[in-house]
Amino acid sequence: MPGLRAVWRNLWTGRWRYWLGGLAVGLIGTFDIVRMRPLGVTATLGSAARQWAQGQGWIPDRLDLLDGFAG
Repeated sequence: MPGLRAVWRNLWTGRWRYWLGGLAVGLIGTFDIVRMRPLGVTATLGSAARQWAQGQGWIPDRLDLLDGFAG
C-alpha cells in the first residue's frame, strides 16, 4: 500500500483515469448546485454571477426595468 506522500505526489503529477476526473467534476458541480438551493440551472448561474458582480461593485443592487421580469 502506497504511503501518503506517494498518493499526494501522484494526485498532482500523475494522470487521472477519465472516469475518476469526470466523477470529481460531477461531485463538485452537484455540491455547488445543492448548496445554492437553485430553482434551475440558468437561475443558479445567473444568481451566482449577479452576486459576484455586485460584490465587485460592477452593477447596482437593483437593475431598473429588468428586476421586474420573471424567469
